[in-house]
Amino acid sequence: MAVPLGSPLMVAIEDVTCEGDDSPVKYSMRVTCFLDRDASWTMPPRRYSDFEALHKSVRNCDGLYAELPSKFMLVPSRAALISRAAGLQRYCNALLCNPAALGRAEVADFFDLDQGLWRRTKAASDDERQEAVARLQGACRSFVVSAPRGSRAETKAA
Repeated sequence: MAVPLGSPLMVAIEDVTCEGDDSPVKYSMRVTCFLDRDASWTMPPRRYSDFEALHKSVRNCDGLYAELPSKFMLVPSRAALISRAAGLQRYCNALLCNPAALGRAEVADFFDLDQGLWRRTKAASDDERQEAVARLQGACRSFVVSAPRGSRAETKAA
């Protein structure tokens, strides 16, 4: 997925695994931050139910129009899993470009911002973390303001 120019954070789903018909599908992701210097980290694999829990906690954030791709009731084909992974990637990228969502503890926990971003940018103290969050939220606001008008509607429809 192409990342919109100026987006401060990006998520890429690197792998989709399912060990058998009865095992859950897991999505392995990499998060990259483009502020200052590129910081990148791999997150622990997530299940679709993890994305649902995250969505439930952030769905009322101001300006968040992203929706999760649909859940499968039957065992999906590989093509369907890849399509869902692309939808989850779009969802994550839309979420990380939303300043209100980015300020939520659930988002920081889900995307391992404490272990990934703060450790790699050496924001060790609470003051440094708050300053880093403020800079990241400011970058998100700038990105949202500068984004083409149609892009927000496309995110809602995607």
